[in-house]
Amino acid sequence: PLVLGDTATRRPFLAELESVRGIAAVSVAIFHSAHIVPVDGKPLIFLKKFSELDTVSVAAMRLLMTVFSGAGAVSMFFVLSGFVLMQSLMRDPRAPVPLARSFIARRILRIYPALFVNLIVMAAVLSLPAKPLLQNLALISPSVNGASWSLFVEIFAIPLMLCTFAAVRFGGSAAMLAIVALSITIPYQPKFYVADTIIFWFMFACGMAAA
Repeated sequence: PLVLGDTATRRPFLAELESVRGIAAVSVAIFHSAHIVPVDGKPLIFLKKFSELDTVSVAAMRLLMTVFSGAGAVSMFFVLSGFVLMQSLMRDPRAPVPLARSFIARRILRIYPALFVNLIVMAAVLSLPAKPLLQNLALISPSVNGASWSLFVEIFAIPLMLCTFAAVRFGGSAAMLAIVALSITIPYQPKFYVADTIIFWFMFACGMAAA
C-alpha cells in the first residue's frame, strides 16, 4: 500500500536547516519586492549595468539586491531539496517500486496543490484568459506566475533524484561523485540539447552528495 508521511521517511527537525531556508525565503521576498519598485525613475534596478548606477539611491538598491540575491536564494532552495530528500530516501527501507511511488506522491502533494490554488487565485484576480492558466497548470510555461518556474524545476527533478538514489544504492559514493561531475557539465551543453529545467540539476545533485 502507498504510505504517505510514515515514520520511516519522516525527517528529524533540523533547526539550522530551517534557519537557512528562512533566510533564503526572506531574500527571495526582498529581491522580488525591490525588483518591481522604480528608484529615481529607473525600473528593474537589478538589470542595470554598473555605469547606469548614477545616483546613491539606485546604487544602494542594487547593493541591497546583491546581498539579498533572489538567484542565490533559489539556488540554496534547490541544494536544500537535494539534501533533505536524499536523507528521506536513505531512511526508507522499502523496495524500489513502493519507495518510488511514495516519493513521487509525497513530492507532488507537497508542491502541486499550493501551486494550483495560487494560480487559480491569481488568474481570477487579474482576470486572465484560460490559455495561460492552463499552460501554467500543465507546467508548460510560468505564464501566470513567473516565479513558479522554480516549482517546475522541483517537479522535474523528481525522476532524476530517484535515478540518482538507485545509482548510489548500486555504486555507492563513486556513483554519486560521477553524477555530480556530470551534472556540472549540463549548463555548458548547447541550448538545443538540454531543457531549461535540467540545467539546475547540479544543485540538487550537490545537495544529495552532501547528504
